[in-house]
Amino acid sequence: MGGVASGTFSPTMNDDDEILRNVRRAPRGDPDAVLAAMDRVTMQMSVGADKTKRIDRELQKVHPLKVAVELGAFCGYSAVAVARLLGPGARLISIEYSEHYAQIASEVVKHAGLADKVDIAIGSGAEIIPQLRSAYGIDKVDYLFIDHEKSAYTSDLRLCERHGLFRPGSLIIADNCKFPGAPDYIRYMEQQRSVYQSELVGGFYVMGGKFEDAIMISTVLGGSATAEPPATTSQSGYSPPLA
Repeated sequence: MGGVASGTFSPTMNDDDEILRNVRRAPRGDPDAVLAAMDRVTMQMSVGADKTKRIDRELQKVHPLKVAVELGAFCGYSAVAVARLLGPGARLISIEYSEHYAQIASEVVKHAGLADKVDIAIGSGAEIIPQLRSAYGIDKVDYLFIDHEKSAYTSDLRLCERHGLFRPGSLIIADNCKFPGAPDYIRYMEQQRSVYQSELVGGFYVMGGKFEDAIMISTVLGGSATAEPPATTSQSGYSPPLA
């Protein structure tokens, strides 16, 4: 693997108002129309159509796909993208640290007609992950999408490990591994080759094509992780480091 470029997010990089205006103009109950409406906003940091197409292909390989968890709801793009693929009785728990973005995500998910499939939990990964079994009745997580505070990627993944939330075949996808970058997470996953089969997939351009990004796609093989990373403070939501 080559070097991982780092970038800096700023709140001005996302036009929340324009996202909501576009979504409200989209047909209600049409998830693909909602995603397309969000994609038309240049100044936004959602997952985007190109990554979503690749993630869709990976999700089609996951059987069963009954329980999905995402760290970082942001404006609800990824929640809509995942929930639209969930079958009857399946659900997504979306963990978002920011009440502001939790409210936006809730409106977007509702407009897409997917509110019955998505629970948005407000709080940090450190707070919510230990409660997934007791509060949400979750046994194993079939799919984990990581897209929150980059410094918390590894610590929140390790928290999921310690709570035994993965099964062989569980899919884990981490966004923004190149921009703004998650080098510690990439390093950790590469060290755990007996536990995860991982691939870093690049060539995605974000922020109107200004920056190249990559996602890391990992499948749980089994076994136990061997390296304990340094402790970090977890905030499962958008909490951008400012320049």
